[in-house]
Amino acid sequence: METGNASLAKIAKVIDPAEPPEDPLIALARAVHALVWSSSCTGDSAPKTKVHEPDTFDGSDPEKLHKFLVQCELNFQDHPHTFRSDRAKVTFTQSYLKGMALAWFEPDLLNPDNYDHLLWMDNYHEFLQELTANFGPHDAIVDAIQQLKNLTMKDGS
Repeated sequence: METGNASLAKIAKVIDPAEPPEDPLIALARAVHALVWSSSCTGDSAPKTKVHEPDTFDGSDPEKLHKFLVQCELNFQDHPHTFRSDRAKVTFTQSYLKGMALAWFEPDLLNPDNYDHLLWMDNYHEFLQELTANFGPHDAIVDAIQQLKNLTMKDGS
């Protein structure tokens, strides 16, 4: 990656004070072009990573939710500028839902009147809580305690 001084040197070559002055807009356009070009060049730096898109998640197997979320997180880390906002993360994650997992969110997605009232649409943490509560693995101990509380003795008559 080029240093700031190298970038400035390239811009200085584009805007040569020895040449007759040109239209300031053309000079500005050339300077912007040089900056864009220098920031996009990676030179001999490490090659870009290639992260696989996440597998789709349909909610039928709660044990697959963790793997799905890890795959989404890898994409977020590989493209930090794309996923700066929570809404971008929520939208990306929802785009890989299908089946009953997508069906759970579909009514809210298709009703724009709800957009201002749904915290999970703009808050990735809230979205994860909603997804996990409905499609994640349940706590076996809590489930067993709940079942024991609901047991009743049958009358032997």
